[in-house]
Amino acid sequence: METLGYRIRKIRELLSLNQSELAIRMGLGGPTVISKYEKNQVEPNISTLTKISELGAGIFKSGKISLDWLLTGEGEMQKQEKLGNEDTELTELIEKIRYIWRYGGFEEEVRLRGTAEKLYNLVLKNRQKEEEEQKEDDY
Repeated sequence: METLGYRIRKIRELLSLNQSELAIRMGLGGPTVISKYEKNQVEPNISTLTKISELGAGIFKSGKISLDWLLTGEGEMQKQEKLGNEDTELTELIEKIRYIWRYGGFEEEVRLRGTAEKLYNLVLKNRQKEEEEQKEDDY
């Protein structure tokens, strides 16, 4: 069974980076951290996983690696981008919430509240925008 560490290593190898280069690109302390991730000795936090996901720009034209694939190995490695910034932002927030819900501790739960609030505000903003567009279409 493929582990999170295996998938991190796979991404690193697809980028043709060694552990030191990946650590530098991600702003981490050094290759030891990457080694621990790849050996499943330490699990990266959501911020680090998001950075790993964003490294997909070096692999795919769409620019992102699916957090679902990264965490579970299920689905496609390449994140399928939706049209529009709001859809992309909404999808990213949902993926972060999903990760925190499954794997987070108390500190991550505190972050979840902030992420949930952002999600709620984004949904309201999208609804208002859709209502305004509908009104314009009605005229």
